[in-house]
This record gives sequence, C-alpha cells and structure tokens, in this order.
Amino acid sequence: MEIVPRFIEKALREAANHYPVVTLTGPRQSDKTGGATSEGRAWECKSGMTVPGDFFRHLVFFGTEAGLPPERRILAYGGMESQTRSDARVLGWQDALLEP
Repeated sequence: MEIVPRFIEKALREAANHYPVVTLTGPRQSDKTGGATSEGRAWECKSGMTVPGDFFRHLVFFGTEAGLPPERRILAYGGMESQTRSDARVLGWQDALLEP
C-alpha cells in the first residue's frame, strides 16, 4: 500500500524545522500517522497505562511502509516503564518528554 501525500505535510515539515516538538491532533481514524515523521522517526502516542499489542498496529504499518526500522518507531504511553519490543521502542510518558 502506498502512503498518500497530504496537503499538511509541507507545513508539518516546516514547523519541525522551527520547533523542537510538533503535535498533530485529530479524531480517531483521521490518518494522523500518515505524515507524522520527524527526522526519520514515527511516533504513536497513547493515553493507556498498559501497552496491549493492538497499540502497535498503525505504527508498525506506517513504519514498514516508510522503511523505518523498529528502533525508529516510538510508542509513547501513559505508563512509567520504558522498554524495547520487537516492533518498536516503548517509552513511558516521562521518558518520552526527555527523548531528543
């Protein structure tokens, strides 16, 4: 499956060049992940305190399509423990704040 370019992609890239953090928000299933890479990383943010396997579904799909290895796929969640999984790095919210 091919990733479709989005009109907002240029604005996101420009913002990423000027600010250390750029947030893309929207309702569920609105394809926020489609253009949300920064410096060759894909982030997925979840509010849950635990990390069920389905949290990785969109991140793995996008990371695979974008050619990103698992260490460049980052899942931030509401819990405290950071870990490395086979599909992505998992960062607790405090560690996610420290990620460069």
